[in-house]
Amino acid sequence: MFPCHMPERLSQARLLFEKYAGPSGADLLKAMPNATEKTFETEWLEFKTGRCPDDLMKQKWSRAIGAFANNEGGCLIWGLQCKKDNVAQIDAVDELQTVRNVNAWVSRLKEFAPALTDPPVAGIELRAVPLVQGSVEGFVVCYIPESNYKPHRSEYPKKQFLLRIGDTAAECSVSLLRQMFYPKRHLKFSVTVKVLGIPQFQNIWKRGATGAEFPRYVIEFGVRNICELSAKDVWFSVKSKGYSFCTYYQSGGRIPR
Repeated sequence: MFPCHMPERLSQARLLFEKYAGPSGADLLKAMPNATEKTFETEWLEFKTGRCPDDLMKQKWSRAIGAFANNEGGCLIWGLQCKKDNVAQIDAVDELQTVRNVNAWVSRLKEFAPALTDPPVAGIELRAVPLVQGSVEGFVVCYIPESNYKPHRSEYPKKQFLLRIGDTAAECSVSLLRQMFYPKRHLKFSVTVKVLGIPQFQNIWKRGATGAEFPRYVIEFGVRNICELSAKDVWFSVKSKGYSFCTYYQSGGRIPR
């Protein structure tokens, strides 16, 4: 039999990026401000104006990269302004504030990104989405993946550990930071030992080299992973004084040890 490889499940952030950076992305984004059904920001989706100076862009970009990378990733779209909805109390797309030159904007985002978080976030993708074909005005759609090396600290405008929660980037508490840091460097296992009785398929007594007889017992050793990390090739050793061990399979086979 040949191994069957299941297709990798796309994250919510990746699905949003493919949707808005795709062929119909410009039409979807242009229609948002006047749509009957509002488009809200979520844990994986954020909108920013495309009419801000470099200094403000760096602030917004730094916070978004760190917050999304520390959670499950996200899609950030430049070119739309949001406003707090009076009913839902969540930010929703309110008006177009497009990027005047999408190619220049992409270049600046790429230039700024490596220095805006510590450590830098790998795998960020940027896509220029013009209003119409041949135009330099439009939207910039960004994909920030969930990081394998979190937590990341947003360096600009001040050094903060942020986490995307709902429609905002919230500063991480000390307890949450401890949980994010600690599992990366520590493995935890629970070890159990059970005396199950005398094996039915063996004589109760075993005669040693000196002629003395020793009782036989079945002892079960167990190891359970109790941390958030995956463990591979786990092993442990058992030492005894005056007794020998045999390892038994459930089928009744035996490997002398």
